[in-house]
Amino acid sequence: MGSKVVYSVQYFNKDKAGNHVQCRQSPCKTPEQALELAREVGRSRTAVGAVALKALNDDDIGMAEEPIVIGVFGDVPQALLDHLPF
Repeated sequence: MGSKVVYSVQYFNKDKAGNHVQCRQSPCKTPEQALELAREVGRSRTAVGAVALKALNDDDIGMAEEPIVIGVFGDVPQALLDHLPF
């Protein structure tokens, strides 16, 4: 089957202490869809922030590369922002 590029959106909220908590992750079909969904989530009350991600999955060996952030919207963990390529 080989490798394939996958896109998704990771949602973030905050717990009662104000710490970021990862919430659900939504799969997307295209980078444009991932960016649009992350933008909408970052502006809504669904979550405090969201990131659009791109990853390369290799189905033959069941491994995935570290996801690459392609967009950040709203309030996300500082540790994530510190590793952005932009």
